[in-house]
Amino acid sequence: HATWTYDQWSSVMFSDESKICIFGSDGLKYIRRRPGKEHLPQCTIPTMKHPLSIMIWGCMSARGIGRIKVLNGTVNAQTYISEVLEPKLLRSAADVFGHDQAFVFQQVGHLVTRLKLR
Repeated sequence: HATWTYDQWSSVMFSDESKICIFGSDGLKYIRRRPGKEHLPQCTIPTMKHPLSIMIWGCMSARGIGRIKVLNGTVNAQTYISEVLEPKLLRSAADVFGHDQAFVFQQVGHLVTRLKLR
């Protein structure tokens, strides 16, 4: 897609989801410290075993931003279709592109799909 024009890129709706942790990060953290200093308070970071977090899905294009969806619990394919794609993606595409306009749906990290609202 390196040769796409601005108009071609303007017809792409990108989407992704992000996990937001209320207390720090649930990812790995590395701390550098000198030998024998492992347990000094200034060399430790408090952690929480199961931090409170939420997952948010959203979409955007060069023409505007779409709607967001707070995801609850585990999301399988059927839930993703019925709670995210149908009510949020399709309405966002209609808002941004218009009801009869074709657009390209790009879920970050997945294949590109050309869609048209009816």
